[in-house]
Amino acid sequence: MTAPWTSTGARPREELPPRLAWADTARGLALTLVVLFHATDYSIGFGFDAYGVREVNDAVRSLRMPLFFAVSGLFAGRWVAGGWRPLLRGKVMFLVWVFWFWEAVTTLVRLFVGWRRGTPAEVTSEILLAPLIPRTELWFLWTLAVFFIVARAVRRVPVAAQIAVAGGLAAVALAGWDAEVIAWRAVAEYLVFFLGGLHLRTALIRFADGLGWTTGLLAVALWAVAVGLVRGLALEEVPGAYLLCCVAGVPAGIALARGLASLAAQDVRAADTVRGFGARTLPVYVAHAALALLVVRAVDLTVPTPPDPVGNLLPVLAVPLVVWAGLQVHDLLQRAGARWMYEPPGLVGRVAGGRQGR
Repeated sequence: MTAPWTSTGARPREELPPRLAWADTARGLALTLVVLFHATDYSIGFGFDAYGVREVNDAVRSLRMPLFFAVSGLFAGRWVAGGWRPLLRGKVMFLVWVFWFWEAVTTLVRLFVGWRRGTPAEVTSEILLAPLIPRTELWFLWTLAVFFIVARAVRRVPVAAQIAVAGGLAAVALAGWDAEVIAWRAVAEYLVFFLGGLHLRTALIRFADGLGWTTGLLAVALWAVAVGLVRGLALEEVPGAYLLCCVAGVPAGIALARGLASLAAQDVRAADTVRGFGARTLPVYVAHAALALLVVRAVDLTVPTPPDPVGNLLPVLAVPLVVWAGLQVHDLLQRAGARWMYEPPGLVGRVAGGRQGR
């Protein structure tokens, strides 16, 4: 198990390592929250009153991305332990290619729906500079590539020192650092969670395996109390306060994922659906921003602005549609021979096809 995203390339069943049901579910949960977050922003941007959902998004922010990066780190061990050449040519090239291609797609869709404006020269420059200055909602992939490089570079540094330095950066960055580029800020905010998943893998798996309904609810409750106190007392900009919420969000997210996986396991079809989505997050993630923009804009153009409370339904209803569409677009493009849209052409059947399975 080595990577947080599954490849579009199939691997022989006997080569696949055992999957963790809760980890797949955690990926699906985090991605669902990401799609909801962006669909909400687009809804508000196009004039719909979705501020109620925005409040929910703000409340779960400390779970959404920390969980995503912790699970990513959980499966990063083989890449970090290996040499630079396979890391750069395999994992990093894979992430950069997918990010860059879909960054261009998302930028063009933003222009098409009127979400942003720019001259051809400005747009071209933005796309060409994307590997240095990410601008769209796909910054997670860029940040993840940076994390793999950093983790490999500091692998001989004592783990305690890695966590301490990354934790210090996160304490400051999460307290309201207003960086020009969100991806740059995210490196400081979330590196500690990637390293935590990488180095505390055994402890996290043991924690997940030992969860029952009581301990799971307790983990979620502790996170909810921490968020309530920090938000209620307006401590978000106190260095370290919001970091504690994010740290609590990781076990809470694992507990929620375990609970969802357990509930789904009672029905074979539900279990396959939940785990299947968690195992195919890449096609949804790369296309989700463009698809959500198209969905919200289509509603904006065809449906009169609804009464205020109804506006909150738009981003909620958009989530399953975007997830379904992302998977359908992927399958359609695969059948059309456009596998290169999801992994570098030079890696098809060689590096990506053989190593990106986890």
